[in-house]
Amino acid sequence: MHDSQSMGTIASLLCDLHVYKVPPDLWRENFNNILNNVVTETISIGIIRVPSETRLADLRDEIIQQLQPDDMGPRDWVFLRSVGRSLTRLRTKQEYQLKAKHFLPPVVSL
Repeated sequence: MHDSQSMGTIASLLCDLHVYKVPPDLWRENFNNILNNVVTETISIGIIRVPSETRLADLRDEIIQQLQPDDMGPRDWVFLRSVGRSLTRLRTKQEYQLKAKHFLPPVVSL
């Protein structure tokens, strides 16, 4: 296999994930979520590139290594998943079941 082919294969196994901070005043503590319509008010911390098979539980270290968000937010990261009209907090067990590839936006092929 040529080097350019192997690099293409490696690149196809990586995915880019956008990391956001949710301001405390948007978080609905009693429901453990935020409403979809306020997502535009979240703060972008940056984008990380990880293997698509990376478990969410392992993303915490990647976020710290790649973005160095010390001044940007909480050390207790939570992961959110779109459910109906809100983004809902995942449980710890789900962080070991779901992978980075499950959080990629849909892709349209032409």
